[in-house]
Amino acid sequence: ELGLARNENPLQGSFIIEELTDLVEEAVLTEFDRITERGGVLGAMETMYQRGKIQEESLHYEMLKHTGEFQIIGVNTFLSSKGSPTV
Repeated sequence: ELGLARNENPLQGSFIIEELTDLVEEAVLTEFDRITERGGVLGAMETMYQRGKIQEESLHYEMLKHTGEFQIIGVNTFLSSKGSPTV
C-alpha cells in the first residue's frame, strides 16, 4: 500500500521510506482537515462524507482494474490461456 515495491532497491537507504511516509502523512492530515471542516466525525457522518469518499475510491479502483491500468496478476493480466472461470 505504501508503494515500496515500486522502488528498484528499497534497502539502499532511508530516503524512499522517508519520502513515502511523508506522502502518506500529508494525505492523512489533509483528510483530517476535510473532516474537521465538516464539523468533525459526527458532522461528516451526518453529511455521509465518509461513505461517499469510500464509494468514490472504490469506483476509481474498480475502473483502474477494469481498464487494466492497475494490473493484478491472474485477474486482469497474465490470464490463463483457458480463460477465466469468472467473468
